[in-house]
Amino acid sequence: MDKVFFYSLQDAAEKLNRTEHEVRELARQGRLSEFRDGSTLLLLANEVEAAISSISSTSPREGRSKSAAPAGLKV
Repeated sequence: MDKVFFYSLQDAAEKLNRTEHEVRELARQGRLSEFRDGSTLLLLANEVEAAISSISSTSPREGRSKSAAPAGLKV
């Protein structure tokens, strides 16, 4: 199996159980490193995988109201 070095924004959001907007905010805050391939946003796979337990377990997107801010994110 090939080693994954980057996740797309969509894949990272799915792995972290977050919306794409929330993942972009995590990158803006410096919690995830982002790279661009043209217009495609890529995130380091090892950082996403390391963040899975700490970020995704805090407040899963299922069942949240649209107005609720995820834990650790400022609105």
